Formats: sequence, structure tokens, C-alpha cells
Amino acid sequence: MRLIIFSLFGIFLLALSGQADISSSARAVPLSALTQSQIAEVKRAVAPYNDIAVARRDGWRKATGHVPLMGEHWSRRDNTPDYTSPDQIDFSRPTNLMYAEINGRRQLLAVAYVVRIAEGEPLPQGFAGSADRWHVHNVNQILAAQADVRPFLARVGERWVNRVMAPDGKRRLAMVHVWIAGQNPFGTFENFDPRLPYWRLGLEPADYGRVSFETAKGMALAHRDGCRNELNGDLFLGAVSAQTRRTLMATCRSVARQVRARLDWEPNRLNRFAEAAWLTLEARTQSTLTPGEQARIDAMVEGDLCLPSMQ
Repeated sequence: MRLIIFSLFGIFLLALSGQADISSSARAVPLSALTQSQIAEVKRAVAPYNDIAVARRDGWRKATGHVPLMGEHWSRRDNTPDYTSPDQIDFSRPTNLMYAEINGRRQLLAVAYVVRIAEGEPLPQGFAGSADRWHVHNVNQILAAQADVRPFLARVGERWVNRVMAPDGKRRLAMVHVWIAGQNPFGTFENFDPRLPYWRLGLEPADYGRVSFETAKGMALAHRDGCRNELNGDLFLGAVSAQTRRTLMATCRSVARQVRARLDWEPNRLNRFAEAAWLTLEARTQSTLTPGEQARIDAMVEGDLCLPSMQ
């Protein structure tokens, strides 16, 4: 597999951390016995990589920084499958490993599979049943959105995609996450895990009950690098002005400090405050970005990135 594909894909993943225009209409689908057996196969295959030293020896390297509620995505130069439609994915060979640094140690939380598909093609079959939740990064859409602000990079990107990444024309990257560390409250195949920010802050997620996406995002801001992780990807993609960057970073740092100062609060009270902090940042972001900046950010994901409902 070509390393450049996953370097580009790493940029896509980083940008996901700040997506604001997201649907909250998720579905709760029970896992069949066959799906559970496939997940068990995934866990067996990647069990050695619970030791990060083993992963490094096998060639895995960090492709992104920490993405809130996702973690770091790791890829490798060699021996990574280039899945294309209509391939059936090999559950023992994921495209990415997903780690997070918790209590001073990188812990394996999930894996991801990427399948290249063509315009008009359906999402991959993936796992048995309908529980797996795929989202798509459309390279055509991304390059077109960048062309007006970064024409040279868009031209170089177009040439590279045609010659190296997708000479077969399959330029849509379909992706699914599989969470393998315990039970993700949002679901095994969801895009996000709300436990992650609590772990990174030294808190036990079980003590804080079932939390919303907004609450978890607010908690993620409280980490020492929370605002950088949350905003940098979107601000780059949006090609925002220096003033917009300063405004949003200042707002983020302000609400993050307030959440950090209240980490000793009673869990329900802290959760409500964290949710309000996130909604404050989200409102400022929506009121500050221009339509063009927002459109460039939205181009990163084809359609809406669905979130779990709290029902």
C-alpha cells in the first residue's frame, strides 16, 4: 500500500475533529452472532498491538495527532491492504489502529477500515448485517473546495490522485471504525467514543453516566491540548483569516479553562457545564465562519457524519 494515501488520509481524519454540521439521527442496531464473531476476529488479530512497541516493530506509525473522541490514527508503510470495491475486507487486516494516550501510556481503543469506491457506488458491505456505520471522504469534493484558496496544492493533489492514489478512478474513501476496548456507550461501529475525554483527564467514565456527544466534546476541550486538537484541522481546511483563528482560539481557551477549573464538581453538574461550554464554542464558530470557510470544512465529509442519539 502506498504511504502517501495514508498521509493524505491522515489529514482527512484530523479535520473531522471539528465538524459542526452533523446529524444526530443515529440508529441502534443489535449485533448478530455473525457480526460478533467478526468483531472477535478483529480483536484476536490486533491483540498483539495492545503493546505499542509491538506495533512499532511491525511498522505502524502515527498518521494523525489526537482527534477528540477518536484518538490517534496509526498506519504503516507496507503490508496495508488497499481495499477497493467490490472487495470484502479482511477483518484481520485493518487499515488503521486507533490509540490514545491514557495515564501516560498509549492504549489501543479501536481499528478502522478504508475502502476506495467510485462515484455512484454504494457503501461497502463490510460487516454482516446493518450495524456498521460507514462515512465517506470524497477526494473530488475536497480538492474542488480547496481550489479557490489553494489552487497550486489542488492541482498537485489532482495530479497525484490520478497517478498514484486512485488511477482506477475510485476516489471516494469509505471508512468504518470498530471499537474494541470494552463497550463504547455509543456503539461498536460509531464514529466517536465518549469515554475518551474522561480517561484522558484521569476520570472514570462510568462515574459520569451516559453522556451526550456535546458533553463529551466539552470535556475534551479541558485537556491541555484540547483546543488545538479541536480547531486546527478545521481552521486549516477552511483557510480562515488570522482574525477568525484568533477569535475562535480565544473562545475555546476561555471555555476550556472554565471546564478544567470544575473537574472536581459532582458528575451531573460537571457534565451539564461541559455541554454548555461546547455549545458556546459551537455557536461562536457558526457565527464567525464565512459561508465559504464553512463550505470548505463541510466538504471533508460526504453528507452528514451521524451521531448517536440519546434515546
